[in-house]
Amino acid sequence: MLVQHDQARAVEPDTKRLEKSTRYEAHLERVFYRALRELEAACEGEQTQAPVRMVLEHDA
Repeated sequence: MLVQHDQARAVEPDTKRLEKSTRYEAHLERVFYRALRELEAACEGEQTQAPVRMVLEHDA
């Protein structure tokens, strides 16, 4: 019985890793659909806003 319990724990994902993976998956999904909308708009001839790139510097 103890061996089965240890095997089950070894197969189950760690809660923190599972939460992190879920957040990462949601982020990737948002990025994907944003890019898809921009691509569809560009194909229809609509103007899309270019991504903003910034360099932040901090002097200590």
